[in-house]
Amino acid sequence: MTELQKLVKERGTYKSRLTIFEKFVNSLVASLDDENKILKKEQIFDLENKIARVEEVMHDFNKVQTEIEIIDETANELQLQERELFENKYDSLVGISKALIEDSREVEESKSLENNSNKSSYSRSGSNVSIRTGVDKR
Repeated sequence: MTELQKLVKERGTYKSRLTIFEKFVNSLVASLDDENKILKKEQIFDLENKIARVEEVMHDFNKVQTEIEIIDETANELQLQERELFENKYDSLVGISKALIEDSREVEESKSLENNSNKSSYSRSGSNVSIRTGVDKR
């Protein structure tokens, strides 16, 4: 097996790993119900871990792809297409993933603020009630 063949085979493993990530993201998106398009906490953590791993895949792919482009000067257009397809797929998947995480956190933060606001107004109204119903010391 030539050096180029080894590199092409290695590149194939990175492409496979990106495809696995793509399937995960697609299944995650499909699992969200129409009203609540937010992730649960454990889904966010899982997705963040997978993003970190796929970032490593991108780094490794770039190294191998660059070596292939150096060795295989005759098929430069084909190699550039390989790079472009991989990078576009990667960017799209990571963008979708980060948007899901951000949207989910914003919804949770909004719910948390709303709950705190309701608790505060309940406390204030509770205080008002006790002040009004307190013993008059005049």
